[in-house]
Amino acid sequence: MLNNLSLREKVIIFIGIILLLIAAYYFYLYLPLSEELNRLENTLENKRTTVKNIEEYISDFDEVEAKHKELGEKIASFDKEEKEEKEFKVTTTDLLKYFNDIIEVTEVEMRTFRPTEDKEKVALNFSHSGSFYEIINFFDEIDKFQPDISYESLSLNTNKDDLSSNITLVFPKPVEEGDEVENENKNE
Repeated sequence: MLNNLSLREKVIIFIGIILLLIAAYYFYLYLPLSEELNRLENTLENKRTTVKNIEEYISDFDEVEAKHKELGEKIASFDKEEKEEKEFKVTTTDLLKYFNDIIEVTEVEMRTFRPTEDKEKVALNFSHSGSFYEIINFFDEIDKFQPDISYESLSLNTNKDDLSSNITLVFPKPVEEGDEVENENKNE
């Protein structure tokens, strides 16, 4: 069949086959590989950007870690202070000193002061007198003990220029670890 064709026809067929091979190479090999190469170059650039961001993060990591440690220490100190506040141990002497300070600030006249102390609480029965505003200031100072303090009884009496009150305050004592075990054993 090729023998029957003229030289010109053979050259045209040969050129057609070459063009067909070039087109097949271009569309089936070159374009897909070119697109894959572009995709890989974009992926490489994205990975380089990610690596650069990670390196920046790592360079800032020591600073962030130092700040984290500092904040952790502050939180721990706040927790410790809060725990110490909760472990506030009330004694009769402490209350007497505290109420003496309150009296100096508020100018209330303390008439009686009778503390009673047991394992669970310190009860304080006292009476005092002063003007209405002095008594209000006195109660404001006492309220600084809240929520640890509770009022068992309170009575107010008016005289000519003074207001007098008779109060029983209860200050709970914190439960110590040995006492917790005893209380649990009693409850069982």
